[in-house]
Amino acid sequence: MEIALSEMSTQLQNLAKKSILDLQPYQPGLNAKDVGIDKELIKLASNENPIGVSQKAIEAIKSSLENIYRYPPDRPFSLREKIAKRCGVNPQNIILGNGSDEIIELIIKAFLNPGEEVILSEPDFLIYKLAAKAAGAKIVCVSVKNFRTDLKRIKLAINNKTKLIFISNPNNPLGSYLNQGEIEDFLKDIPENVVIIFDQAYIEFVQADDYPRMLEFLDKQNLILLRTFSKFYGLAGLRIGYGISNPQFIDYLNRVRLPFNVNYLAQQAAAAVLDDETFLNQTKEVVSEGKEYICNSLNKLNFFYINSATNFVTIDVQQDGREFCRRMLAYGIIVRNLKPYKLNNFVRLTIGKKEENERFIKALLEIKNG
Repeated sequence: MEIALSEMSTQLQNLAKKSILDLQPYQPGLNAKDVGIDKELIKLASNENPIGVSQKAIEAIKSSLENIYRYPPDRPFSLREKIAKRCGVNPQNIILGNGSDEIIELIIKAFLNPGEEVILSEPDFLIYKLAAKAAGAKIVCVSVKNFRTDLKRIKLAINNKTKLIFISNPNNPLGSYLNQGEIEDFLKDIPENVVIIFDQAYIEFVQADDYPRMLEFLDKQNLILLRTFSKFYGLAGLRIGYGISNPQFIDYLNRVRLPFNVNYLAQQAAAAVLDDETFLNQTKEVVSEGKEYICNSLNKLNFFYINSATNFVTIDVQQDGREFCRRMLAYGIIVRNLKPYKLNNFVRLTIGKKEENERFIKALLEIKNG
C-alpha cells in the first residue's frame, strides 16, 4: 500500500521532538571545498589560527598513530594535569570535551530541568540557543548594548525559573569583552540556584589588563568556564576543548558524558601544543600585527568596525552582508556573513597572514569603489 509523501512526512514529523521542529541547523563558515570557484581561495571566516598547526602537535600525532586501534584514555590525567597547571587549578577542576560545543550540551543535560529557563545575550554564539532549544528550554534573550553584552539587563532578567546563563567573553561574533569590574558587579547576589557559564574561547588573544580570567570566582560561584584548542592552539579539526569548574560540577558533567569522547590523537596533539611556546608566541605576534593593519586600513577607508579583543574583526560593510560575502568570493576570499546573528550589514573577518590581510583590504577597496 502506497503512502503519499505528504502523509509520510507528517507521520515522521510526529515522531520528532517538538522542540526541534523549528530549529535551523548551525551554519558554519564556508570551506574552500564548499565553493565552486576555480580560484585559489583564502578562508577568513572561522577564526582559525592564521599560521596553521604546531609542528610539535604534528609530530605527536605521527608518533601516536600506531596506537589508534586502542580506545583513548577516558579522563586523561596527564593532559588534564598539564591544562590545570597552565590555568592554576587542579586536574579535578577540568573536564575535556569533543570541542567546547560538547561541554555546552553536557551542561544542559546535567543541570536543566523541564520548565527551567536559559538566559542568553543576543547576539552571541549560536550553539547556546540551538542546544538549549533542542532540549526544550525556554530561552530568554537580552540584547547587547553598544555592541557589548548588557550584564545589568541580564541580571534583571533572572527569575525563579532561571537555571543557566550563557555569556561569551570576549563575545562571538562581536569581539568586545567585559572587564573585571563589570564581572565582579554582575556576580554579586546571583541566586544560588543559577549556573553561570562564561565561554572564554578567545581568552588567549586578549591583551587588555582589565580582562577577567575568572579563576578566582570558581570557589565562590556556581560557575563553569569554557575554553578550546580550536582557535589559538590551531587544533580546530581535531575537536578538543575543556571546561573548568568546581569538582562537584565536573563530576555531574562526567555523569552525562559518553565514554571516550575525546579521541586519542586530539589528546596527544593538545598536550604537545601546550609545550610549543615558539608556536604560541608566533601566533600572538601574527594576530596582533595583522589586526593592527586591518583596523588602520578600515579607519583610512571609513569603515566602522567593533573594537575586538580577539583574532577577528566585525565590520559594517555598508551593504547587505550576504551580498558582500558573495562579492568577496569573486576575489577568492571567504568571510563570515552575520545575517544569522541579525547583524545584516556586518561581516566577521578572521585575522590572517600578512598577505591574506592585504588581499582582503585590496578587495574591500575595489568593492567600495565599484
